[in-house]
Amino acid sequence: MTITTQRWFFAFLAVQFIVPAISYLATPDTAIASLDAINRMLGGGAYVVTESRGHVWHMLAVGNVMTLGFMCALLAIDLRRFLPILPSLAFLKAFSALSSLGLALAGHPPLFFAVFALDGITTVAMIVAGVTAKRALRRADGELVLPTFMELVLVDPRRIAAQLARAHAAGLSERLVTPEQVYAGIVRMWKRVLFRSETIGTSTQPVRANARARLLAFRGVRLPFLLAERFVAPFDFSGLLSSPERIIRHVLGAHHQPEQLVYDLELLSMQPGALAQLEAEARAIVESDSSRARWLKDLCVHVGYHESVVDAVRHFRAGSLDPDLSLRGFLTWCSEQPLTSRA
Repeated sequence: MTITTQRWFFAFLAVQFIVPAISYLATPDTAIASLDAINRMLGGGAYVVTESRGHVWHMLAVGNVMTLGFMCALLAIDLRRFLPILPSLAFLKAFSALSSLGLALAGHPPLFFAVFALDGITTVAMIVAGVTAKRALRRADGELVLPTFMELVLVDPRRIAAQLARAHAAGLSERLVTPEQVYAGIVRMWKRVLFRSETIGTSTQPVRANARARLLAFRGVRLPFLLAERFVAPFDFSGLLSSPERIIRHVLGAHHQPEQLVYDLELLSMQPGALAQLEAEARAIVESDSSRARWLKDLCVHVGYHESVVDAVRHFRAGSLDPDLSLRGFLTWCSEQPLTSRA
């Protein structure tokens, strides 16, 4: 759908909200009669309104609907400028829908089921129209626009595209890889997690002798600490979204086999000084006996892990083209995948 179509949609909604709001304000009996008719149609009998606090609820209802109309009118006038109000608009309508559902389930007149259905459909339509409009605006600006399911997986395709260009310039890929091809690579990684999990986060080195390290050797025990310390990024399977600082934290806090460090070292090699920073921080952990250093050593579970990081950085090279182990191999595999049509 085009931007013009979305503007007309929000203009339609604006009329649908503003006109009833004026009606509620001028002739509230007409609105009550409509609700009574719906309630009778749904088998609920006469709808009786009890107003024990003057006109306060009437005023609030009119203000709610008029605000909805005003926000939709703004979107109809200038989508680009006012699109940031969409979350507030959707929240306002969704809250009304859920409140109506709660009233209906609590035994109030069945017309509230109808209100829930109408408000729920309207909320979904608003969100779909807004997201579609945003994609249309991005496309009009010449930005990268991918199918929605790809964008959800990639999280930030534009940042990934920039990192891919940097990797190509650094010689880590012979051809410029596209975000679509990285999507295929991430799906491949998911399959590895599901069907070859023994190849992730394992080590042949012995576990440290103390009780805490032996306990943390169990993945289920270790994972909450890795997440809390932000040593793993569960939504960044490719690593292309992570900053150098985040990657360094990952390497220092989540153990790898020495050959499995290649991927992260290649990511860091694209940033001047990042490898030297990693080596310095790993060496500091090796040489320190502070409580923090002991915690990191135990969290990485295996004997000599941080020593292996220092050694790996010092002798860093591209390594093999195994797409499970090196960024170069991952990008080579991705570059061989077919391109998909863009949305």
